[in-house]
Amino acid sequence: MTDSVKRFFPLQSIDDAIELFRFHLKMKDIEPDLTTLSIVAGMIEDTLSNSRVMIQDMSQGLEEINDLEPAITWDAVLILRQKFVSVIKGYCDLSLFLNASGVASRKLIKRVSDILWNTVRKDKMKEKNHFSNLYSYLTDSKLDCFGLALGVLAGCQVLGFGDVHLAMSEDHVWVLHGLDGEQSTEVTWHEKLSRDRRGEDISNESKASCWIYAGGNPVVCDRKMEVAAIVTALCPVVNCSVSSYEVMLFQQKLLWLLYDNGCLETYPMGLGKLGDLQRIFPGSGRPSCSQLYSKAIRVTQTRYSNRHVYPYLYAAGHYHSIGDQESTRVLGTSLTSTETLQASERR
Repeated sequence: MTDSVKRFFPLQSIDDAIELFRFHLKMKDIEPDLTTLSIVAGMIEDTLSNSRVMIQDMSQGLEEINDLEPAITWDAVLILRQKFVSVIKGYCDLSLFLNASGVASRKLIKRVSDILWNTVRKDKMKEKNHFSNLYSYLTDSKLDCFGLALGVLAGCQVLGFGDVHLAMSEDHVWVLHGLDGEQSTEVTWHEKLSRDRRGEDISNESKASCWIYAGGNPVVCDRKMEVAAIVTALCPVVNCSVSSYEVMLFQQKLLWLLYDNGCLETYPMGLGKLGDLQRIFPGSGRPSCSQLYSKAIRVTQTRYSNRHVYPYLYAAGHYHSIGDQESTRVLGTSLTSTETLQASERR
């Protein structure tokens, strides 16, 4: 696949990067390469938010905010990808983890998690901006909770185990694996858990009774939804008062690509994030932010037993900002019932 991906480089604009993601989503019989896409997403996030002057004058128009300077070269991406592959394969002796079923065992997943856990900077392992991608890990040894779980997923993909997938609540992430995804394993930390539980089984009882696991109603990803998770995790924040319009535009374009390919249909967080971006940068011929918020709420009600709060928060924030008090009241009532259910599970 190297030659077919290499032809998209150098990435000289946001639109060039969109075409690279489009290619990965459209590939037949080959899964999207999570390692490559996470590295590219992280490089662009860093380029647009940390390594250049912020654009303050939006009068020039959004379409002009497109160039990537410096351009992202294939050699730069390939070096980082090979580094990740070398770390995972160099510290994981597959002969110790092979089984007759050919799927990932809990011991293997724990081993991949240990590799990442032992090669990140512990003093920096906190929930901060720009730590949710493999670029951050490979260049600065930093990962947040989601980034560590994504690294485990990408590591398992590198090792050839396609049965491992992300499961996400709004506050936590873990992996499912096995022939039918019947096994659940912790791979990252959570500040509300009393101890590090990486590698441990998550019982059905725990999933059903604990708010951390969305009461047994997590978002279970396939590969394309995992690409959507990479994109949703992009962070435009530069500091407490400044955000990068360019990162937001990049994220919006990618989310519309994922939306058009059906990758957000069961992902309320992604729909809510796209709604927020559509509110800031309305696009003609596209669903409005209100329509996207409503769709996110319908998804959490019909597919996730109303156990996800963020769709209500996205919508309530919007309606409150435009002074629609009735909609805010109705959303507040629905949100309160959801939060009450979660609060009962915390006790």
